Amino acid sequence: MAHDPKCHPPWSDTMPSKLSDFICAKSLNPRSPTSLRTCHGDSGAGLEQRDSYNVSTLIGITSFGSKGCPANELARFTRVSKYLNSICEFTGVCYTIT
Repeated sequence: MAHDPKCHPPWSDTMPSKLSDFICAKSLNPRSPTSLRTCHGDSGAGLEQRDSYNVSTLIGITSFGSKGCPANELARFTRVSKYLNSICEFTGVCYTIT
């Protein structure tokens, strides 16, 4: 997975509009059967990043992808770190970024 510089503002006024509020990503190896792809119905699914100790961190929540689930197309994820204060306020589950 890699951030794509072709990431552009959303097509809907109900989505975050600042580039810093979302992540656009696509697979580095689209031919792999396990490559990143988003499909209709995947909204709300997580995008994880693993560190050198293989510990996962939720960094994004699926917003949308391209029709047909192509692995070589950009998928858009809402950036979780931008909403940590709201998550804490509404759920009582609070995290800090170190």
